[in-house]
Amino acid sequence: MEELKIITGIFSSLTNPIVAIVVAYIAYQQWKVNSNKEMRESNQNKLHVYLAVKKTP
Repeated sequence: MEELKIITGIFSSLTNPIVAIVVAYIAYQQWKVNSNKEMRESNQNKLHVYLAVKKTP
């Protein structure tokens, strides 16, 4: 019974750091996705302007 309390204590003490690491990883992934999306949108706008200027005689 004492071993079960020790194991339960270990798992409960590790829960918070593991959750924090997972949340930080998800936040980093979201930041990367949003950064890439902004870059694509910026390049798309530049391409649109370039094509509009090139089309004008």
